[in-house]
Amino acid sequence: MSMVESAFAFEMLDISKRFGAVEALRDVSFAARPASIHALCGENGAGKSVLAGILAGVYRPDAGEIRIAGKPLSFSSPAVAVGAGVSMVFQESDLAPDLTVAENIFLGTERLMGTRFAHVLDGEAMNHETDELIDCYGFLLKPDTQVSELTPAKRQQVEILKALNRRAHILILDEPTASLSIRETQELFAIIRGLRNTGMTVVYVSYRLGDLQEIADEVTVLRDGARVFSGARSVINSDRMVRFMVGRDPGEIYPSGENHPGPVFFEAKDLSDRIGRVNRVRFSLRRGEIVGLAGLVGSGRSETAKLISGITRPVSGTMLIDGVPVRFHSPRQARKSKVAFVPDDRTWDGIVPTLSGAANLMLPNYSRFGMRFLIPPWRELRFAGRLGRLFHLGWPSPRTRGSELSAGTRRKLQVARRMVADVRLLILDEPTRSVDIESRRQIYDLMFRFARRGRTILLISSDLNELFGVTDRILVMRGGRVTGDLTTRTSTPEEVMRLAAVDE
Repeated sequence: MSMVESAFAFEMLDISKRFGAVEALRDVSFAARPASIHALCGENGAGKSVLAGILAGVYRPDAGEIRIAGKPLSFSSPAVAVGAGVSMVFQESDLAPDLTVAENIFLGTERLMGTRFAHVLDGEAMNHETDELIDCYGFLLKPDTQVSELTPAKRQQVEILKALNRRAHILILDEPTASLSIRETQELFAIIRGLRNTGMTVVYVSYRLGDLQEIADEVTVLRDGARVFSGARSVINSDRMVRFMVGRDPGEIYPSGENHPGPVFFEAKDLSDRIGRVNRVRFSLRRGEIVGLAGLVGSGRSETAKLISGITRPVSGTMLIDGVPVRFHSPRQARKSKVAFVPDDRTWDGIVPTLSGAANLMLPNYSRFGMRFLIPPWRELRFAGRLGRLFHLGWPSPRTRGSELSAGTRRKLQVARRMVADVRLLILDEPTRSVDIESRRQIYDLMFRFARRGRTILLISSDLNELFGVTDRILVMRGGRVTGDLTTRTSTPEEVMRLAAVDE
């Protein structure tokens, strides 16, 4: 079959792959058309990253065939795949931080100029060619900028330019928005659409339903190593996608039943911070209540949480717990008053990557379990194993290092260890960002169990479906102020967005 006769940029036919006793893929077929954005989605463990890795030459399939433009090919390494026009941008950056943008783009294909005695790097030529590449695709980068100075979003652009410089016509993006803000995500989407319009095929690997609905032309869904759906994105909505991904209706993600809040536990009166991000904020929280904190980027949500949890100090205002004024000069002081904060996980904040899962779980809890200073490893593992089962952490082993845990397990671990620590007010900042749907369901279940014990949760979230699925009330912030206090049952997402975005 010639390139002209093929309707697909690539085809993967009946692909199977095992890792020991684990069957990662089972007779999966996957194909994408030229000049399209094809989303490959599924839960953690569904096989999507393995399938993408096979296409990129990272893994070799046990069975099946790959065809590029109708021609059967076999990739023994990523370098062979790159030679065939297939490049993959991984979730974790593979750039050299001490080199410039241009030097990273030409890494392995450097431009050289000869002298009488040797060949040296031609930095001027690489900068010039990189400038042309940047201008061609409309990226906002400078060739001579050191990569260590770039944001995650800009590093991702360098990775894409690196692939384009290698003449890629099939680009695989693995969870590309996992560490990006909303604005950076929209910038990336504009870049991806521009690449599609130039004829490139983009494989977008993700489980973020909002991304898939916005960016994809076609969608393929994997579950438990098998394909369960493939078709146009226009014929599958978010509810159907969830059903395919997890095998249950979307409504089943959120726990059923209602909370029954008690008396007021915490009050904030006219809180302001030193930098003007929080301005005379007032609200109250009740025992046994889950309260959402909504707002756009820059609204002051996270800054308010840091004031409450002792990370930063208020310049004015009062906080009361059970009617008694409190003032926290550090997170340790806040924890003594049973107030704890679980930060956004995008930069590993809150987890020590080099420690085991058991050590990470037990870090704030040694004294609670009668452990001081050095403890026998067997005792730590015994406690962590019991707590891991209680909180459904689903780690391979309590000995697994923090860096090797999935995003979902990390988040469950961070939430669980604060719940174990006898906390009465738990502040969660985007607890389900970059977490698969099943892990989200388990985190919501932990939250409901916590609230039903008479404890309080303040949930910071950008996901309106999440806020309306798990909270009793929603506080809305705009410009450092609370602009609304809504009862979830009787309000709508449109009300939240109006209060968050519209000046009145």
